Amino acid sequence: MFARLSDIIKIPLAVIAGIVLASALFLFLYEGLRLPLVGQVINGRVQDATEAALSSSRLVCDGRIKDLTSAADVAALQAMLDRERALRRMADEAAAQADERAFAAERQKSADQATIAKLLAEAAADTGLSRPNERDREWQAKH
Repeated sequence: MFARLSDIIKIPLAVIAGIVLASALFLFLYEGLRLPLVGQVINGRVQDATEAALSSSRLVCDGRIKDLTSAADVAALQAMLDRERALRRMADEAAAQADERAFAAERQKSADQATIAKLLAEAAADTGLSRPNERDREWQAKH
């Protein structure tokens, strides 16, 4: 049957068949084999992990495992917690300082705007002040 097909058709068909078989194999190894009336026949990775988690949780619930963590684990976790708290404290202090700087900058901006408004009012009141005109700009451009 396949002898009549050309190589240009056989090669992609072989590749597709290989992909399908490999996918089925990986799915079988990952999920296992579960039959409708019988149930789980062959366990896969998912079923093994589920059973391991359930068995350890049953042992904890039954009180068979008294100490799940060692002193080194507790010390390491405490050190991580202390480091996180220190980082949080430093971040809070930096945020407070940034807020203070922003408030000071806003005050300075308001003061600068008031000074500019005062200077503009003084300039408008004084008619003797010279303002740059077109002739002044031309002279500046030449020199």
